[in-house]
Amino acid sequence: MQAAIAAGNRIIDTSYSTERDPNMLSTVMPSYDCSGSTDFVLYNAGLNAAQVDVGDAIAGDSGMLESYGDPGPGRWITVFASGGHALIEIAGILLDTSRFGAPTTPPGSGPRWQPTTILAAQLNDGNSWTERHPPGL
Repeated sequence: MQAAIAAGNRIIDTSYSTERDPNMLSTVMPSYDCSGSTDFVLYNAGLNAAQVDVGDAIAGDSGMLESYGDPGPGRWITVFASGGHALIEIAGILLDTSRFGAPTTPPGSGPRWQPTTILAAQLNDGNSWTERHPPGL
């Protein structure tokens, strides 16, 4: 869990982009989208899977995360995935690229830590959401 938070901290000041570059999971890039940032956290926390790294340390898409790990919410880490968006909750805080609820910290567009109070609005955005978690967490 600490490794997941540390990984999130490495990318919270990057911008938003849907680009997929080689080594984007093993090296901090200038930008990440929702699934790229979720995959970066999982990859760098040692919670990798085929749904996270599609090869050459390139992130998959949010739809792939719908089958990541084990079903349901985790005790410490939960991945929320749909065909159109993904976000990750780690120990009660969210890493997300959307701007639901309170302002993001730091401001901008891209992966940011956000309070769990945005979760209800996020999960009622019209997408069909799946909750998944790393085995054991």
